[in-house]
Amino acid sequence: LAVAKDDTVLTFSYDGEADPDTFSLNQLWVLVNSHFGKACNLKKLVEGSYHKVYDVHQEDGTSLGVVHVAAPAFLKDKLKSEVVTFKYLASQTQIPISQVYTWNLDASNPVGAEYMFMQTVPGISANAKWDTLLMSVKEHVVSQVAEYLKVMFVLCFNHTGALYLSPEDDVHVGPIIGIPFYHAADGIICVPKAEAP
Repeated sequence: LAVAKDDTVLTFSYDGEADPDTFSLNQLWVLVNSHFGKACNLKKLVEGSYHKVYDVHQEDGTSLGVVHVAAPAFLKDKLKSEVVTFKYLASQTQIPISQVYTWNLDASNPVGAEYMFMQTVPGISANAKWDTLLMSVKEHVVSQVAEYLKVMFVLCFNHTGALYLSPEDDVHVGPIIGIPFYHAADGIICVPKAEAP
């Protein structure tokens, strides 16, 4: 789907509980073209209550990346913490994770919503092929995911919470985002640091 020159406006609806929020797909398309330095098309991959994700590809179908658009009603600081988490995992592990190219956390930008541009991780979703995979391949996939989880469990912090960047660009734990049970203890609960295996 190429975006036409008119200002295509898309909405985020919230189960009828609030007025829908809008953002400009045309402005997003302009920013994508500028970022990648070439004419791009956007194709919606997935949509949830608080996200829309688009594949960015050239005319010949070559994928250049994905764009993650967060609804204005998205929890404060959640996209910021997602960016920090992606960057932290990329810098601290060898787990194949999407590189974050750029992001904008100011919903008053021309798009009208927070967004991040990310690398497309090559490959095929295991979910798309799972039923047809040999058991040995399934076992390998599950083992690989378990290895990635093991690596992540070694990355421990002294507190429970979401990851943030300090003004000095150091990663630190801040308030938990969006889990009501933990609001009273945001950033306060101490968790013992796990020993490396």
